[in-house]
Amino acid sequence: MKRVLLLGCAGLALIAATASAPARVTRIEITKQEPFAAGQTFATVGAYEKVVGRFRGELDPKSPLNAIIVDLDKAPRNARGMVEYSADFYILKPVDITKGNGALFYELANRGNKGILPRFNYAAGSNDPATAQHAGDGFLMRQGYTLLWNGWMNGLPAANNTLRIELPIATNPSGPIVETVWDELLFNETEAKQAGLTYKATSTDQAQAQLLVREHNSEEPIVIPPDKWEFVDAQTVRLLPAGTPFKIGAIYQFIYKAANPPVTGIGFAATRDIVSFARYATADDDSTPNPLTAGGRPALTRTLSQGNSQSGRYLRDFLYNGFNEDEAHRVVFDGSIPTVASGRTFLNYRFSQVGRINPAGHGFMFFPGSEFPFAYENQTDPFTGKSDGILVRCTASNTCPKVIHLLVDDLGRASRREPGDAQGRVRDALQSDRLSAADARRAGRARPLGQGRYPRAGQPLPAHRRWRAGALGEAQSRHSRARDGEGSQ
Repeated sequence: MKRVLLLGCAGLALIAATASAPARVTRIEITKQEPFAAGQTFATVGAYEKVVGRFRGELDPKSPLNAIIVDLDKAPRNARGMVEYSADFYILKPVDITKGNGALFYELANRGNKGILPRFNYAAGSNDPATAQHAGDGFLMRQGYTLLWNGWMNGLPAANNTLRIELPIATNPSGPIVETVWDELLFNETEAKQAGLTYKATSTDQAQAQLLVREHNSEEPIVIPPDKWEFVDAQTVRLLPAGTPFKIGAIYQFIYKAANPPVTGIGFAATRDIVSFARYATADDDSTPNPLTAGGRPALTRTLSQGNSQSGRYLRDFLYNGFNEDEAHRVVFDGSIPTVASGRTFLNYRFSQVGRINPAGHGFMFFPGSEFPFAYENQTDPFTGKSDGILVRCTASNTCPKVIHLLVDDLGRASRREPGDAQGRVRDALQSDRLSAADARRAGRARPLGQGRYPRAGQPLPAHRRWRAGALGEAQSRHSRARDGEGSQ
């Protein structure tokens, strides 16, 4: 039976593991190390500190574990034949890490932003948490968790302490890669008068681009004549006459040629390798110590990942593409909590647009991320005959985590979909529950005023620890059904 649990409120999943070989993070550069929350102490764990910096990694394009990364074989290589990248990292850890619980809690940053402290600690949000308000009630710190974030998403601005990644550009032997791409443009504001593009157009010649519009997904698009729009620059367009706003709710599509795609699938490897380094390594290639060691030995024994919405979909895709196995064939995450995330991502593609959401019934047309498979277990799509599942690759390598999949029924799109088969059936091997919007709002009222509508994300932690340890046997799903008059349990 697959090791999956889907619950109506968040929890943590952890498994013990040991090893000592280094991951393929080649260098870490610590740029800041200072007290967290003004040196406040948290129960018996004591004070925390933050360790901030950048890491450099390299990937072997010939490794079967990396071969799935689109265009990795077209990226520049160093003298060792490896592909290099670099990314930000951010750690909150006990000053004396031996007083922690040995667990790494990794949050997949959503568009470069941190959110775990508001969700788990009822804290004030910040991308550079420093004060007692950013610690909230200290829930995760009192438990002794070490927290880690890293950059993985290309193209984010260098502002507001967002976590960023620098990626190589794919090229052909004959020169730059140039392809036709498109952006979908949706507007909620009456004063939206310009539209930014994901990539720079290779030319601002209107003959090489096209702007389409439709009211609904099912309609045929209308071509907007060239005299009704123009390039502002290579990455911005607007309607004419200048100052004309885009129509709220209309679905615009801009088709153009772009060049020099970054190898965005490396974002998966960056997560894999920084977590593996944190968990298993003692030092980088320059002998800089891993900051998460004690007495020259790795201090972490188990790891957990969590992500909401975009970052939850990333975690499902991370598992689906086999990245929970590091280059030394060790487990990366023992547990994973994808939340409001039943699709996957538009990340590991040429000219990807990972910021896109899953199809919502209006707009977001023709982008990947909502295709079969949806379920964690291996199933057969009755329409295509294809068999697949989110956990197929990690099952083959015996590197699957325990998964808590959370559903919140308020977004009206793919998050509503139970992760069952193509006919909507949730099989016995898949354990699930759903948190309705009304249940979430009711539970959220127990939180202090102004701190959101969701219940504490860490409530099921004790039960899940027992599940991990085998004390509960196979965890059972609960499916609350509106037709049965049930609420989430």
